[in-house]
Amino acid sequence: TYLNTMALGALAGHAERLRIHICRMSDPVRKVFDLVGISSVVGVHPDLQHALAALVREHRAPPAAAR
Repeated sequence: TYLNTMALGALAGHAERLRIHICRMSDPVRKVFDLVGISSVVGVHPDLQHALAALVREHRAPPAAAR
């Protein structure tokens, strides 16, 4: 898997708005995401089941403006 710095920047910039969730991330990719700070704005999950459960919880939660 390959992401250049431009793609990492775009991912970081739009992650919260797009509600990105990633599962089964390899250790080298995880280290890069941690280093760049992207793992704090995207959902990182060990497997698809956990990622889907997080999406369901997110969908059921009231919008941020209503909290």
